[in-house]
Amino acid sequence: MLPERIFTTELERRYNERVLRRLTRWKEKSGNSLRKLAAAIGVSYTSVGDYLNQKYKANVRVLEDKITIFLDSKTISSDRKTQSFVGLVQAS
Repeated sequence: MLPERIFTTELERRYNERVLRRLTRWKEKSGNSLRKLAAAIGVSYTSVGDYLNQKYKANVRVLEDKITIFLDSKTISSDRKTQSFVGLVQAS
């Protein structure tokens, strides 16, 4: 894994509060560890922890994109399970 470059602009350091909230909610609701997320998106556990503490030193936007893709995939998976359950209930 190559290290991400150090940020160069203020825009790259700005945190997206919505992504921070989604990540915090995912962690609380799923009971999964940040290590699982880090492994899934190909970054270190420390990077995810630093991000949550808003101390991440590299390009925040790049990491937030990876986190968002991961969380979106979990939402889609959850939506499919809900649709399957609703379909079963309606068929009964």
